[in-house]
Amino acid sequence: MVSIVSIKARQIFDSRGNPTVEVDLVTELGEYRAA
Repeated sequence: MVSIVSIKARQIFDSRGNPTVEVDLVTELGEYRAA
């Protein structure tokens, strides 16, 4: 099982100007980003 080291979320705007959430997830295996 992989442990989560940290999670950071922030509001960004997509290409149409709509607000959305972008998340950085850091685990023991690496860093991942999703919007």
